[in-house]
Amino acid sequence: FYTAGAMKMRWSRFLLLDGLGIVLLVPLLIWLGYTSAGLIEEMIETVQKVERGLLWGSIAGTLVLAGCLWWWRRRRQLRQRSEMKEAFVQPQKPIQGPAGSSPEEQSAEEVAGNTTPSETKSDGPTGESEDPAKP
Repeated sequence: FYTAGAMKMRWSRFLLLDGLGIVLLVPLLIWLGYTSAGLIEEMIETVQKVERGLLWGSIAGTLVLAGCLWWWRRRRQLRQRSEMKEAFVQPQKPIQGPAGSSPEEQSAEEVAGNTTPSETKSDGPTGESEDPAKP
């Protein structure tokens, strides 16, 4: 169609040649379809078998890949757990005690005898001391 239009073919000549092509080609294609119907059905069955095989193969491949990934991650986690060691980290800022006093001030008061370490602990919700040895 495009070539006939680009070559500025007359529409009457185009219709004549197109009709001649239809008259020759359509019966040939119908005859080929009729005689090769069995072959076409066999090909459809073959394609369906191949499609089923591809489906099951892709499902099995996905399961194997997922299993390998799970196994690899599990091994890595176990390796990391065995390599983990507890580390002590020295705090950079002094820890604030009760009433905003620093640890140096608390230890100076304890040395001076003003308080004992058990007195610096806060009382529980019942008002009793947390030290079990203290009555």
